[in-house]
Amino acid sequence: MKFRILIIEHSLSQMEELKTAFAQSGTMERFYEASDGSEGLQILKDKAVDLIVCNATLPDMDGLKFLKAVQTIPDCIHLPVLFVASQAQIDYKAKAFDLGAQEFLIRPFQPEDLLMRAKSLVRIKNTYEELHKRIQDLEKNSNVDPLTGIFNRKYLVDAMKVELGRSRRHRFTLACMMIDIDNFKCVNDSFGHRAGDHVLKELAQRLGQQLRGYDFVARYGGDEFTVLLPQSSKGGALALAERLRHVIASEPFLKREGRDIPLTISIGIAAFGGSEFNNEEQMVITADRALYEAKQRGRNCIAIAETLDSFRVEPPNLSCAIKK
Repeated sequence: MKFRILIIEHSLSQMEELKTAFAQSGTMERFYEASDGSEGLQILKDKAVDLIVCNATLPDMDGLKFLKAVQTIPDCIHLPVLFVASQAQIDYKAKAFDLGAQEFLIRPFQPEDLLMRAKSLVRIKNTYEELHKRIQDLEKNSNVDPLTGIFNRKYLVDAMKVELGRSRRHRFTLACMMIDIDNFKCVNDSFGHRAGDHVLKELAQRLGQQLRGYDFVARYGGDEFTVLLPQSSKGGALALAERLRHVIASEPFLKREGRDIPLTISIGIAAFGGSEFNNEEQMVITADRALYEAKQRGRNCIAIAETLDSFRVEPPNLSCAIKK
């Protein structure tokens, strides 16, 4: 096992002792050295290391102050620190462990003892990073629809709770769109489910390309998608909905695969202040009822909720290719 080491030591002889021990063991992939805490902190901001070996007392700060500073660097919060101290500095030991130091070595020491502790610390660090990555992957997969690569319904519900809270606190409008592909069953029946899957992927991409950086689209289920628009008025949501409707209707799907599958979508919009919705479920139900109205009026159109119980249908505006 080889690793990258930062040694912070102001004594030239003690620096050489540490360097020699690591070099002779063949465990050192890359080596950085600093003579004081400030220089060490700058190296940590610029370079990736696996282990810090640090004198408990430095010219510009003591080891405890250095340790606190290390933990303010985002990528170094879990970086292992091995303090090296003299017998006279042993009172640092308990304080150092309280602040997050992982090892404390008293001089004089055997090189084998230093190497054993260093390898153990790096092994623990690597195990933690692997576990952290697996957790992140699991969290990502639990929030992402595996077919389209966009957010799934679970993430949508969580995001709605957050955005509803923000909308209530700051008193801005929150808009929700429910989008359904018109006659999608015919795609599966005529071209097969594989083609249907490709259509869903392409539609998700087209929708996402039209959104602002802080909007997001999620697959609600089947061929139904949801778009959440923080700080969007009814007029803004309606303009975006018309742009989405036009983007889908104006270009056939699966052209790259030698097929032309024309599709349209119907859209239901609910856009109100967060305080007007009791919860995220009511927001979805209102947008879904608006979507039902759009479907009932012939599809390829938009319906917007005027109140929680009344809706206005906007027919297709084929001349309205609203630019982003």
